[in-house]
Amino acid sequence: MLEQPRLGKRAQLARAYDDYLSNFALGDYGQVDLAPGERRGVVRRRLHTAAARRGLALRFRPGPNPALIFQVIPPQQPRQASPRLVQQRPTPRADLTPSEPVGGAAPQRPRPSQTASERYQTVLPRWMRGKKQSDRHERRKGRQR
Repeated sequence: MLEQPRLGKRAQLARAYDDYLSNFALGDYGQVDLAPGERRGVVRRRLHTAAARRGLALRFRPGPNPALIFQVIPPQQPRQASPRLVQQRPTPRADLTPSEPVGGAAPQRPRPSQTASERYQTVLPRWMRGKKQSDRHERRKGRQR
């Protein structure tokens, strides 16, 4: 009779998480209490991996709760890019020659580059633009009486 080789430590951990999730179906909720010294992130990652091996996904409830509470959900399909975000190439028009710009508009000149101080001025709130810091502090001192 052949004996199966002993499982390594990682395989034993994976099997323990797989066994725990084997009793859950879609829509079920579960709770995992952390042992002293266990980190939430490690246990959560192991549960996610075990669920992925079973063809499931988990949604965890957030919060400072010492236990991890989760719901078993169907695995997410890869998201398709929304039609608005996908750039569609315009169909070439036969009446345009390649030298004419598409859409009939003249080619745009590149925008002049701004200096760092000009970019900084556009980011500042209106009340700070064009004023020196020292003026503002002096004005504040004048108000305090």
